Amino acid sequence: MNGPSAGDNSLRNAGGTLGNSVDQQRGTVHHSESETTTSVVVNDPPPPPAPPQEVITVQPEPAAVWIYGFGAFAGDRYAWVPGHWEVPPPRCRMFVAPHWRRHRGSYVYIQGYWR
Repeated sequence: MNGPSAGDNSLRNAGGTLGNSVDQQRGTVHHSESETTTSVVVNDPPPPPAPPQEVITVQPEPAAVWIYGFGAFAGDRYAWVPGHWEVPPPRCRMFVAPHWRRHRGSYVYIQGYWR
């Protein structure tokens, strides 16, 4: 498999948001895949890390939604984002986890977003 490396020119840092309360206050919440498409492009995406065992805690408030943990791709590796509760932004009900999308013979990284 031809995974990315730190010196791979096809990699660029991904920026963006997961849709947490700070992002909601700043107005940086994304609501579509087109808003969260990054400039990270690879020939073969590296496999995400194996998810650790998660314990779903008590829902802190009725509007909170459980977001399962996921590997967020950051530059040249994944960083594990543990599962947690979040109150969705207005008019949103579901969190779409980060993923790779095939595009023009390569894969582009799509960050997580609310819809």
